[in-house]
Amino acid sequence: MGVRSPNNLGFFCGKITSTISFVRTYAVGFVHFGRQIVTSHARMTEIPINSGKTAIVTGGARGIGIEIVKQLLQADMRVIIACRSVSSGEKAIKQIRVEGVKSGVAECIPLELASLDSVRKFVDAFLSLGIPLNILINNAGILAPPYKLTLDGLESQFQINYFSHFLLTVLLTPALVRGGHQGDGLSRIVNISSIMSEIGDVNFEDLLMSKFYDRNAAYSNTKLMQIVSSCHLNRQFVAKNLPVRAYSVHPGVVKTELAIYSPVYFMMKLVLWLFAKTPSQAVDTVVYTALSDELIDCGGTFISNCKIIRPNWKAEDIEIQDKLWELSCKLCKLGRNEKAINTLTVDPFVVNAGRIN
Repeated sequence: MGVRSPNNLGFFCGKITSTISFVRTYAVGFVHFGRQIVTSHARMTEIPINSGKTAIVTGGARGIGIEIVKQLLQADMRVIIACRSVSSGEKAIKQIRVEGVKSGVAECIPLELASLDSVRKFVDAFLSLGIPLNILINNAGILAPPYKLTLDGLESQFQINYFSHFLLTVLLTPALVRGGHQGDGLSRIVNISSIMSEIGDVNFEDLLMSKFYDRNAAYSNTKLMQIVSSCHLNRQFVAKNLPVRAYSVHPGVVKTELAIYSPVYFMMKLVLWLFAKTPSQAVDTVVYTALSDELIDCGGTFISNCKIIRPNWKAEDIEIQDKLWELSCKLCKLGRNEKAINTLTVDPFVVNAGRIN
């Protein structure tokens, strides 16, 4: 259900604030786009084989998500595509197979990120499979759509980009812990963020921008919140000696329809077509982060073009990390046991019948 965008600044002040935000966003974006154009593209020389391991990719039916699934299948993994439409996911799998990728196993489980209830149902469906989880790639997202509230009462961009992925990650942490214990390496969480997190903010006085909403600022804020969450989770994993690591990735400026809501999208299309990374190139850093042995001891980092870069300073602020964690748990209605990532109170691989896989 949609509602009018909140604006307590007044019409003219709101327009001025939005214009400044728009100019700032695209100025920063084009600076980094220019750097991308003149920088050599980096990638792994060979995708390592990870037979027997399982990955979940949100938004794996379109955009760069398809390419992530494709490369993970080339690594001979079992890949769960989490997407709104199972038919779209199955169509993506057929496309990958037609392109010649025969290795790995792919399947779809429905997930609507605009619904916290759907997130919980997805987790239940995955856990019922009775298999460990080795890699979780939180890829799905939207960029600067019109203001809209979900049925959970959260603004859609904040929920889809951050809160639903936060809930998904926390609920799947026991499965990731099991995957790390059973595998020959650490399980990994990869959050697809953006270089626009550089100008993001975490305003605890108005986290969801309910006083004044600016779609461009909201995108940058959600991308920063992803990195803050990754840093916090990784700090907890290390402190509690759990076999999981969390990372954030900037895939680059990519030839996709992510920016379709932008008022200048049709002018951008030609520039993107000429100079932006292809989806295949964009996921090279994602897959590098998910599979490379070079990053085993580098959890909590922000990675771009297969290199660790410094994130927005707020991402490394422990006080901000802790406050965002507590508020996120509250808004996602996590119970005490669910958010205690150091205590596996319920073994996720105990099936209803009592059989342990």
